[in-house]
Amino acid sequence: MEAANAPVSVLADAPAPDAGQVHYSPSQLSTWSKCPRRWMYRYTLGLRLPPGAAAAVGKAVHEPQGKHFNEIIAGRDGLDTRAYVAAAADAFEREAADVDWAAEAGDGDNRALDRGSSLDRATLMARHYREAVAPTVGTPLLAEQGIELAVPGTEWSLLCYPDVVARQDGEVVVRDTKTAGKAPDGIKSGSPTPKREHALQLVAYRLAVQSFMGTVPGRLLLDYVWISARKGGPAQPNSVPVVVPAADDDVSLLLEDIDLMHRQIQAGLFPRKRTEMTCSPRWCGYWSRCIGPGRGRDL
Repeated sequence: MEAANAPVSVLADAPAPDAGQVHYSPSQLSTWSKCPRRWMYRYTLGLRLPPGAAAAVGKAVHEPQGKHFNEIIAGRDGLDTRAYVAAAADAFEREAADVDWAAEAGDGDNRALDRGSSLDRATLMARHYREAVAPTVGTPLLAEQGIELAVPGTEWSLLCYPDVVARQDGEVVVRDTKTAGKAPDGIKSGSPTPKREHALQLVAYRLAVQSFMGTVPGRLLLDYVWISARKGGPAQPNSVPVVVPAADDDVSLLLEDIDLMHRQIQAGLFPRKRTEMTCSPRWCGYWSRCIGPGRGRDL
């Protein structure tokens, strides 16, 4: 497995993060915003859920990315399409070994979630990324580089792993890839919009890259990659870059939200979010432990 680059600590008018410091990531904040109790099960109690089919596909598309761009950064040619797709298939198989495929196939609202079809989707999207998206990235500067940011006046640090940071048209661009089962909202109108949790992640990357490189990124882009199913025809991979606007106020709000999350965690406050659509046995793997039969109804 191609490991991400080891995190580097960045000083932001604060001491370097120490071994006993609490580290938070954008994905942790996303989990917290969906349900603090879910965060507790995952990060405080360490109860990992098995990956789903979507996670295996996402892993397959992402893992060759870091290797490809790091090869280019090192002065080599990067992976050709054949090597890229082979690396994607290997990554899928490793992740797929932990997927409960019987449970995935039992979800009637999802299509083609058997192992073979999921592998086909993964390699199709990986090929599309290598041939259609990777050439548009520009000159890669960082790929899967861990950046740990110490924030003044806090007891925690922010840990980020941007997919790729590149120089393009004279500016620094941060790009992150998201695989999806369908096109992003707004694609039909010509104005695709990012999911909120994805935009939040890019705001964190903006701060991390700015602190690490000493320059504010000129653009933040989310590369959405998905498969379009056509009646009577072959599945077609698609992609679109979506701009994420981010100002200094967005960064300040992000840091405030993380600090509030940290204070609640330290106080042991992990309320359920029962009004969320994902608070159900279908969408939350912790539901039976958190709610369960006889402990209220599924809202």
